[in-house]
Amino acid sequence: MLTHFKINLKNHKEICNLFLPYVDLFLKGQSVNLFTENDKEILILERFLKDEIKQYFTEYPNIKMCALGGLAPENKLRPHIDGHYPPKPEQHWALNIPIKNCDESIMYWYDTDYEIGYASSTDDPMLIADNLQHLVPKYAGEYKVIDSCNLDSPVFVKVTSPHSVTNHGSKPRFMLSVRFYNELTNQTAS
Repeated sequence: MLTHFKINLKNHKEICNLFLPYVDLFLKGQSVNLFTENDKEILILERFLKDEIKQYFTEYPNIKMCALGGLAPENKLRPHIDGHYPPKPEQHWALNIPIKNCDESIMYWYDTDYEIGYASSTDDPMLIADNLQHLVPKYAGEYKVIDSCNLDSPVFVKVTSPHSVTNHGSKPRFMLSVRFYNELTNQTAS
């Protein structure tokens, strides 16, 4: 199963500069991290991305939303699944773009022998923040890592398979996760 594939973005630095002010707000305790299709940041981001990523989509890609996620130093987000169940085709993948301090962040994917549950208020609070719904895999026994990826460069990641993220670094890390209305091509995402 393909879990991720890295890409080069010539505008990566400009994308970082666009979202760094929100990192500063986040660090000051203000949660400005969810951007939707009518926000100016999405319109600018689409201009930076469209020509570079159109080859990966069945149709010309349109951004649905993006979220700027922070993860504390030496911290782990527990295994979860993004989106709804069963997933819609356009929900299988996200483009993760490192914004700040991501060099020591690793994403892990786990085996698929699980049942679906929902994150609750007694669960990891990071999985229910900002009204996002995350599905939580419930394993009968121990779960097994089947793949991993260093999140030090832009990467498409499969988010409908159980996955977690660990920040092994000594500073908080910030990642932009971009979602699209379109699905990836079969050649890319199989």
